[in-house]
Amino acid sequence: RNLSAALLRLGKLDAAHARLQALTQGHPDWPDALHLLGLCFDEMDQIDHAIEALSRALELAPARIDTALALIQVYERRRNPAAARAVIDAALGANPDEPRMLARLAEHHERVSRLDEAQAAADRALKLNPREPMAHAVLLQTAARTKDYELARERIRTGANIVHGTAAEIRFSYAAGRVCEATGEYEEAFRFYMRANQLYRELPRARRVKSHEHLSRLQDSRRAFEATAYAAPRADRASDREPNSLSPVFLVGFPRSGTTMLERLIGTSPNVRISDELPTMRNALSRFHETTGSPFLTPAALDRLTAEDLDALRNDYRESLSFLMPQALESNTVLINKDPMSIVNLPLIARMFPDSPLLVLLRDPRDVCLSCLSTEFAVNRTTHLLSDPADTVALYEAVMGLWLAFEPALRERTMTIHYESLSADVAGQMPEILRFCGLDPATTPGSRAPAASPATRAGDWVNTASYNSVVEPVHQRGIARWTHFERFVGAAFAPLIPYIEPLGDPRHIN
Repeated sequence: RNLSAALLRLGKLDAAHARLQALTQGHPDWPDALHLLGLCFDEMDQIDHAIEALSRALELAPARIDTALALIQVYERRRNPAAARAVIDAALGANPDEPRMLARLAEHHERVSRLDEAQAAADRALKLNPREPMAHAVLLQTAARTKDYELARERIRTGANIVHGTAAEIRFSYAAGRVCEATGEYEEAFRFYMRANQLYRELPRARRVKSHEHLSRLQDSRRAFEATAYAAPRADRASDREPNSLSPVFLVGFPRSGTTMLERLIGTSPNVRISDELPTMRNALSRFHETTGSPFLTPAALDRLTAEDLDALRNDYRESLSFLMPQALESNTVLINKDPMSIVNLPLIARMFPDSPLLVLLRDPRDVCLSCLSTEFAVNRTTHLLSDPADTVALYEAVMGLWLAFEPALRERTMTIHYESLSADVAGQMPEILRFCGLDPATTPGSRAPAASPATRAGDWVNTASYNSVVEPVHQRGIARWTHFERFVGAAFAPLIPYIEPLGDPRHIN
């Protein structure tokens, strides 16, 4: 058991997994062994197996809080907030005065924008344990989101020496940065953001993710498209293949370009389903790489796809939808498939779905990269790069350089939208966007009010890093935000200069 735990902490997952499997076979009812096995499966991204092991461990030891906390986290990674909340409620039903679980309840309430409930649960947790770190982090978050900056500054002073060296410090530091930025203390805000990014990169999962391998492949893909005068081949139209062919609207753009805002504005239209960054393309992409033998997208790899291959890719996509969001397959439904980083797969998506509209949201590169550096993301191979200024800029160059290389071939299929113009004139821009998507502007509330609030309410779970802002009306506070931090990021952002004119909104470039 101890050797397995040590291997797990060192990130030697295969060795830990082998020993834990042997351990649980010999002792199938030992909660501690099942707990460790669940953690190991979680780190290996085998979410279903993690849930099975942790659930069994909790069944055998219902009072074990660390197992309950781990299971809650896994359910949220599985994007099942209802199941996570059920674990929280069961734990508090058995022990209503458990401060760690109360703090987790507070975090859950804050995540769904029930701020009063979040504050009440966090206050109760701190009465039981004044040093509960996540409770301090949640109280700072709620003060920041309600724009009570005097209270928020007090929360920073109170929690700074308590919320230290824990996962809660990441959330605390991002929130403290937002507070300092809102009050004009930009140097201190930047210091908090960089502290949060440093802690983020030290997370066990972050240390293991192969982010630079991912970056290298995107750079190789960019070079492949730049070396070829890529022309998208004519594919047979979806309407010629079968009456009920899928034609989702694909909404893409570099992370923090405003895709969540636009997704929710479109989502106010009847019969629209929004994907909220569910991994709908994952299986199709895996098959693409297996079929073509190419580890990254290239024109040559695309040319190797046969009609049968494309049918198989579409079937993979449909199967993913049937599992992740079956309501998207209902008749008369329009699916808005929002996944910002799918921008790098648009040539493949265009081959798979010849009738699908492609929406590309663009924003000033400097504001995009700054927003990435000041946002807490779930850990994956892309977001790991967004916690370092140089890596963020390198990723931006690879992604948007790739987009510029193949954009001319997809221009007839694509509508490009600028975040700055859309946020300034929702009523003027949305009707054209909706018509491009095949929707009726007259039936879409989000297309009419200039300060329309996206279709997100308190109690809604939002899968993206934008969860704490999408409940607000559309605003323009993010425009030219980078100027407040120019003295800290100017040198790191210098490589972005060539992208400002071709990708920025001409009316807002300075």
